[in-house]
Parts: sequence; C-alpha cells; structure tokens
Amino acid sequence: MQQLIADRAWKAPVAAGGVLDRWSHIADDLAGRVTAVKYDADTATLTLQPDSSAAATAVRHRQHALLDRIAEETGGRETVRRLEILGPGRRKAA
Repeated sequence: MQQLIADRAWKAPVAAGGVLDRWSHIADDLAGRVTAVKYDADTATLTLQPDSSAAATAVRHRQHALLDRIAEETGGRETVRRLEILGPGRRKAA
C-alpha cells in the first residue's frame, strides 16, 4: 500500500480512503469493537466509534500505536495526525 501511494504521488484524502477501507487490518483486535466512521482531510483527523466503554478505553490507551500503524500503512504521518474517539454509542454526524 505504501509503495502504491508513493508511486502514484497520492495525497492524504486518497490515502485516507485506504485507512477507512483497511481499518480491520490496521486495528487488528480493536476492529470488531471500534469502527472508523469518518476522515477529515482538512484536519487529518480520523474519527473512531467504539462500541463500549471498555473499547473506548482500549483505543485511547493505544492511540499513539494506532497512529504509528496508520503512518506505516499510508506512507507517512501527514494522512492521519489525530484520532477523534467518540463515546460509545454516540455516532457523530458525517
């Protein structure tokens, strides 16, 4: 994925689509409990929706590792610089 993005000189919005599509691969064990619901290219923010308080706590504790993993998958830190973690059951409007 990284090489494809680099080869085609894709920018953050295109790369971010990959983040949403590949969330289950990126998030590993969190993917079933935390959904990537929105990406804001202007702020490079990925919004996550946990399904429970325990999942929200888990993703908060792992957010730096998740940002590192996203950077690995997208070829850099420009795509997603911040995670917005919603409270369980509080889906934010797109």
